[in-house]
Amino acid sequence: MSTMRGMLEVIDARTVAAALGPLRVDSHELRALCDSLARRPRPAMRINLLGPALDSAALSFVSEPVAWYRREAYFVAPEARPGRRIEFAAGAYYVQDAGSLLPVALLDPQPGEVICDLCASPGGKATAIVEHLGEEGFLLANEAVADRLPPLRLNLARHGGWRYGVSNLDPSRLAEELPETFDAVLVDAPCSGQSLLSRGQKGGGAFAGRTIEHCAARQRRILAAAARLVRPGGRLVYSTCTFSFVENEGLVLAFLAEHAGEWSLAGGDGPLHLRPYRATDVSPHGCYRLWPHRDGCLGAFAALLRRADGVPAGPSPRTARNERPPSGTIDFAEWGFWRSLPRLTIDAHQAFERPAGSPNWAGRLCRGPEVCFRSGRTWFPSYALAMRRDGRFTPHRVVELSESQAAGYLAGRALKHAARGWAIVAAQGLALGWSKGSEGTLKNHLPASARVMVSSGQ
Repeated sequence: MSTMRGMLEVIDARTVAAALGPLRVDSHELRALCDSLARRPRPAMRINLLGPALDSAALSFVSEPVAWYRREAYFVAPEARPGRRIEFAAGAYYVQDAGSLLPVALLDPQPGEVICDLCASPGGKATAIVEHLGEEGFLLANEAVADRLPPLRLNLARHGGWRYGVSNLDPSRLAEELPETFDAVLVDAPCSGQSLLSRGQKGGGAFAGRTIEHCAARQRRILAAAARLVRPGGRLVYSTCTFSFVENEGLVLAFLAEHAGEWSLAGGDGPLHLRPYRATDVSPHGCYRLWPHRDGCLGAFAALLRRADGVPAGPSPRTARNERPPSGTIDFAEWGFWRSLPRLTIDAHQAFERPAGSPNWAGRLCRGPEVCFRSGRTWFPSYALAMRRDGRFTPHRVVELSESQAAGYLAGRALKHAARGWAIVAAQGLALGWSKGSEGTLKNHLPASARVMVSSGQ
């Protein structure tokens, strides 16, 4: 049963209790949980730690730190509208629900690791993982749904990272291509999304038994494929943004029963600061939950699983085919210069960097940061090239904008300026994107998808 409160649906306590299944929740806490689903949670933001980082103390809208994420992440006041500020448009921070950082904290990425984010769009977890990998690690950000690739690529580009590749493969196909390849795999599985009621993005149907069973069937298939991607001794984090026992602990326990001796819950291996969030009662050690009424976020579930060492090795990853040399060349001289020329994978209308030291399968199965794209016979510098934070590419010109000019640029407008030729425009020392100056006007080359309507008097 459900009713409406404002624009949000209020779910009956018995409906929520049925989804929680064997989890024991007293009547007072159950009512608090139901009430929280009718209130929008506070947003959170994660400071981008690639390159020079913002000083969070200088941001007036920042509140207390997100306790379960040890790097810089903070709750913010809703009225601050952090997604409508110049710093956001510059990739200086990423706005996300605080609960979405739980699986990243549990995964605990390390420098030099090769990691797969199997269901990566829109990129909140992928951009966080990239910050941990150092100069030798690599992230495969996979998204099986083609329509969800554009926001993933946009957010990775705005973030400015470079140690990643994006793929568009069904998890089962990816497991066939790259068995036992990754040090760690993150599965933020498509789910019934019961926590999203507080955003008005889901309705009472998210608690229906048929919805839960449909989602669980899909999750079982994804989790089975994800497990095949993990090397012996590696780890896997399974997470959702739903409360259903069937989609969370129930699914994990069923997986472990099917893979006894090969997989186990890493009950004692999780980071110490996450112990307060361990799921209790019938949930085994190694499972973690966040609750909207306790933790101030949408809510989240995550489990840390570890594959045994010494299990029989499966087939090796398929070796890369010989890549065709690019037809023609790309002249970067009009835009700037590279400290060392990148290794490129060139498609019909785009050129992507293949990061140095990336796995030998990367050029075949995924595409790294976009470097440039072609319209007709002309190559244009990409948004990702303007935003990258590794310092390997230096533009010939950087045009520093005032706050009002930056707001106009981010809205898609051309600017009056004497600069000539290609230039990266910046505000507060932070890159925003490309422009090209001619006859006193800077033509705007910011992709429409990257535009931000900046709040006045930010």
